[in-house]
Parts: sequence; C-alpha cells; structure tokens
Amino acid sequence: MRDKRGLKAKTYPKLRGYTDRHASNQLNHYYDEIIEYVRHATSILIFGPGEAKGELQKRLQGQSIGEGIVTVKTTDNLTDNQIVAEVRQHF
Repeated sequence: MRDKRGLKAKTYPKLRGYTDRHASNQLNHYYDEIIEYVRHATSILIFGPGEAKGELQKRLQGQSIGEGIVTVKTTDNLTDNQIVAEVRQHF
C-alpha cells in the first residue's frame, strides 16, 4: 500500500497506522451507508466471500436491526445470475 507521496506504508510504521485508520474509517462509512439502506427491511440476506458479512451482522444487531437477518452465508464470488438464484432460494 502506498500513501499520497508514493511511499510504501509497510516501510514507514507511522504511515501504516495512518492507512489502517483510513481504511477503517472508510469501512465504517460503508457499513453506515448499508445500514441506512436496510434499516426498515423486514428480512435481510447477507452473503458473499470474506469476513465483512460477520462485521455487518454485528453492526446490524448492535443497532437492533439484526432481527430481520434471515441468513448469513459464505459464498464464492458470484455472477449476477448466481446472486439472483441465491436470493430466490431464500425468498
């Protein structure tokens, strides 16, 4: 990872802390936007690769929105058609 000056963050520990905080702030903002979109949903299906699903689930539950979560499922990277099939399977 490089900062705005093109310096490698792993070479400069102070920059690494900055980039970690920056990435964390971006993720927090991203999760907040998702929560605003699903706040009034009656059911929520969370799926995909990686660990972000679990973090989103925790945040939803922390804001008392988690009752609407139908399933949290780990999947590979899916095509659009596979996403549609996954949603149809649950709804």
